[in-house]
Order: sequence, then C-alpha cells, then structure tokens
Amino acid sequence: MTNILGIGVGERSRILRWKKSESRDRIYQTHMNPAKLFDQIALLKPIPTEQLKLIEAEFVKFDALPIGLVGTIVEVYSSEDQLSYLIEFSDSEGCEYAMAILKIEDFLVLEHELINPFTELALA
Repeated sequence: MTNILGIGVGERSRILRWKKSESRDRIYQTHMNPAKLFDQIALLKPIPTEQLKLIEAEFVKFDALPIGLVGTIVEVYSSEDQLSYLIEFSDSEGCEYAMAILKIEDFLVLEHELINPFTELALA
C-alpha cells in the first residue's frame, strides 16, 4: 500500500526511524551544515554594522549586512561549547569590505553539489 507520494507503509516507517536516529544528527552536522575554511556562506539574518570587525568607510552608511549576502569563511575559532567563524564579505572584484565573527546559526553553507543523506546512511 502506498500513499499519494508513492511511499509505501514500510518505507514511511523506515524514514520515520531515520528521522529519529542518531545517524540523522551525524548526517545533519556533516552534510547539511558543514562549515569549514573557505566555504561560501549566505547570511540567514541581518548583521548590524556594530557587529562587524572591519568595514570600509563607504559601507558605514548601511545599518546592517542583508539576509542572503554571500561571504567566505576565512578563519574558524574553537571555544569550549561552540565554533565561531570569521566571515569575509567582498565585492565582485574580490575587494573585501566587511568582516564579522558569526555562529553557525547565523548563516547557511552554500552547496555546489547535490548531497543525498540516504546514500550516506546506506554506507554506514
């Protein structure tokens, strides 16, 4: 028996078990948000200019860096409870205009390849 999406009862049960499993957390951490040096990111929330570590004079007139702005991780800082990331924002010619230290929940790592978490589960 299948539902409208073509997912069988047994398949649905397997998916629900996967959602609750420990493997899901490992896959989420390593595939869904794998922040590492030189990764490109997009902001998930505005970053106020007061939070910026470096800003060029011509950008001081802005209140915040907008949601969706793309940057690059240039340094990773480790503390006891959480990682912090130094993000560089630059123009299309590569000239940096702002830097900010952000937490993982402030941005999304941009992926350039399709990643299938079910393939990872099958290999585990």
